[in-house]
Amino acid sequence: NGYQVLLFEQRGCGLSSDSAVSGGVLESEDYLLWTQYLKAHHQLQKPLVFFGFSMGSMSALRAVIKEPDADAVIADSPLVNLNSYVSRRTMGGRFSSMPGFLNRCLQAYDRLSGLSLTAGDLDMIPIVQQLHELPALYITGEGDDLAKSEEVRVLFEKTASHRRRLVYIP
Repeated sequence: NGYQVLLFEQRGCGLSSDSAVSGGVLESEDYLLWTQYLKAHHQLQKPLVFFGFSMGSMSALRAVIKEPDADAVIADSPLVNLNSYVSRRTMGGRFSSMPGFLNRCLQAYDRLSGLSLTAGDLDMIPIVQQLHELPALYITGEGDDLAKSEEVRVLFEKTASHRRRLVYIP
């Protein structure tokens, strides 16, 4: 259809490097690096839309607020915060509501990965509040047990842009 598409594997995913996964904090830089590469080689075509799925959507949301040439963002199944993942995809699910538990998990992960993340670093609400008038499309599966549709709706509602849309997939 005439669109330029650049597909890459984020660090720590697929066949890419074994770097630690950071919930989109470091991975968002990949979007920016590839955009800089295309600009430097005079190959960037508009519109420039960042798209991501799951953690990739968190990366896309983080990157798009840093890229002045971005035209829109598509976030398919973004997680709202660290608790969304830990409470549903790890053995710590039952303990995630205990005071200090998530911070302890993150500290242990930081020691293993060499990162220094806080639970606040993984909160997507402050990120979407910076979207302003950038068009944002959120996609959520009604039966998604990780990126629950009601939490994606919270991100949608907290998005500063009035040019936003939320699509539910049965």
